[in-house]
Amino acid sequence: MLARAFEIYGQFCSGHPLEVIVTISTLTVCLLNLDTGNGQMREENLSDAYCHHDRCDTMDLKATNVIVMTIIRCLAVLFTYHQFRNLQRIGSKYILGIVGLFTVFSSVVFTSSVVSFSRSDIADLKGRLIFYLLRINLSKAATLAKYALSARNQEEVKANIARGMSLLGPTITVDTLVEALLIGIGSLSGIRRLEILCTFACLGVIVNYIVFMTFYPACLSLTIEISRGNNNMRQLSADRIFIMQPLNEEDQKPNPVVERVKMIMIFGLLVVHVHRYASPLSFLGASALTNEEVIQLVKHKDIAAYQLEKAVGDMERGVDIRRLVVGNAGKFTEEMIDLPYRHYDYSKVFGACCENVIGYVPVPVGIVGPLLIDGQLYHVPMATTEGCLVASTNRGSRALMKCGVTTRVTADGMTRAPVVQFPDIVRACEAMSWIEQSQNFQELKNSFDQTSRFARLIRIQPRIAGRDLHMRFVATTGDAMGMNMLSKGTERALLTMQTYFPDMEIISLSGNLCTDKKPAAVNWIEGRGKSVVCEAIVPAEDVTFVLKTTVNKLIKLNNKKNFTGSALAGSIGGFNAHAANIVTAIFIATGQDPAQNVSSSNCLTLMEAWGEDGKDLRVTCTMPSIEVGTVGGGTGLPAQGACLAMLGVKGAHPTEPGENAKRLARIVCATVLAAELSLMAALASGDLVKSHLRHNRSSVQISNSMHPTHSSSSSNDGNRLTVPSTSPVS
Repeated sequence: MLARAFEIYGQFCSGHPLEVIVTISTLTVCLLNLDTGNGQMREENLSDAYCHHDRCDTMDLKATNVIVMTIIRCLAVLFTYHQFRNLQRIGSKYILGIVGLFTVFSSVVFTSSVVSFSRSDIADLKGRLIFYLLRINLSKAATLAKYALSARNQEEVKANIARGMSLLGPTITVDTLVEALLIGIGSLSGIRRLEILCTFACLGVIVNYIVFMTFYPACLSLTIEISRGNNNMRQLSADRIFIMQPLNEEDQKPNPVVERVKMIMIFGLLVVHVHRYASPLSFLGASALTNEEVIQLVKHKDIAAYQLEKAVGDMERGVDIRRLVVGNAGKFTEEMIDLPYRHYDYSKVFGACCENVIGYVPVPVGIVGPLLIDGQLYHVPMATTEGCLVASTNRGSRALMKCGVTTRVTADGMTRAPVVQFPDIVRACEAMSWIEQSQNFQELKNSFDQTSRFARLIRIQPRIAGRDLHMRFVATTGDAMGMNMLSKGTERALLTMQTYFPDMEIISLSGNLCTDKKPAAVNWIEGRGKSVVCEAIVPAEDVTFVLKTTVNKLIKLNNKKNFTGSALAGSIGGFNAHAANIVTAIFIATGQDPAQNVSSSNCLTLMEAWGEDGKDLRVTCTMPSIEVGTVGGGTGLPAQGACLAMLGVKGAHPTEPGENAKRLARIVCATVLAAELSLMAALASGDLVKSHLRHNRSSVQISNSMHPTHSSSSSNDGNRLTVPSTSPVS
């Protein structure tokens, strides 16, 4: 009986080959959708692809994505099946073979185009190949094949193919234009996911057209020549040839009415695209319009204010016009006169660092150094408007010239902590236990690591709060600061986890356990970014002659101020004199996120007597959460890149990813130590107020000798020149 069942099954499969193939293909595309969140969203977050207002539910979007993509994929398979079924009725193995080869080759070309266009890996292609399948029109290929097969010799094959191309070419060209322009409307929708899908659909249309007009005729001719041979060409009767060709030509003649409608559609669609991408400026020319005319277009919402740079084709002019628009609207045009905007490379800013740009704020950049760090001399750029800060840090670096500063990175790991919710505390605890099992963590890690060449998950720290589960993902991120990497990887890992816990609701990708840009004990205790410690043993003579104080005074002050005073204040990570001053100044100079000085300034400054008779001073700074990167964000701006280059850490490390960012973190920590020494010495010696009064508040009276007509008495009221400070900072 079992054998009979297998026999019936075999008869069914052999008797219905196309049906079996279509069924298996449909099941396959359905299975592919189980990891839609993994393959389709490599370049963008799921929520970003669908929603621009941050109010969409990520899991609803994922469910919608699965349903829509499954339907489209199944339609693509059924459409392809339908076309091959029609070809099968023709009954020619040549047509089936040639068309099949054409399809495979076109698919390869399309796949290569997608990889080149989007820089995607193979996992991303499964959602984009469907657009090639939906675009394939095998009827035209079959028609051209019939023209070729009706020939009696190879010369007639070539002539018939040429005749067929002359009939089919114009129609196919017009159809391709209509399809590309019509599908392209989807790229104007503003829905990120739809824009991506329509872009690749248009690419499929273009690739199929190019292959049909070039590769297919050549392949058709060569295949017929090889298959028939010189002496074995299957002859067709003259009357059959006579009947077939006029009949086919008559069928392929385009309907004049239809062609006219298509041309009208092409013109209308071109108008839609030109209006969307270039606005009225494309017709008039951006250079032909005055600023006032452009402003009128902005007021009438023909041009979006945030797209001025793109609309006028000149970034500096776009900024200039925006200044006029917002200045008039806010009535502060004159107030913006002192806000510079000219001679700046806005190409580095547009779409990357800032929006609605109206200028830039010049910040003075001072230089500290040389500072001896791990045997190497550095000159450290610091951007600040606080007087005495650079001079004070410079004095500290002079005190460290003999001994130098030794630094070490003790930990490296950026964090992102989503919050998810379960039906009850039982399920939340089950999920927490599941994460802590090594094999489950490894699966989450695999999902996380697939999203980036550099991001590598180290650990997950789960915390229960009722039926909520907060999970602190910790990962290395190469030379990037890494928040975007963490976000993409975390989202992927959550989707993987949800396959095991379908009742898990993702509340937010960030649940504040990270913690980013907020004071938090978790960063002080667990660390975030780069954890760095540095030390120096300052000789007694340098304490005396450079810092103008004594070792005992410094130690006593450090205990009373940085320990007792900070404890009374309830400080978190603030057991230092002014680490935030140096962190922020270096951050601004090197293109870091200045808001991250909140955690990055966590610092514990320790001082103790050292050496023979305790004459020397050992000072250390421990900074557990320095959040820095040398690629991405503001590091790509020219001025900030120059400051990174001065330190020898610009860009990604060529051989050891992450080393540049680590070195920058060590430089920050060592510079903090130099600044801590100088300020503490100024406080211990009582020179702080005197230094500020002498330098920050003082001025030098300069007589205006350039104007001899002024009287001597008026020269006493001449211009004043403020002297840059050389004293410690408060």
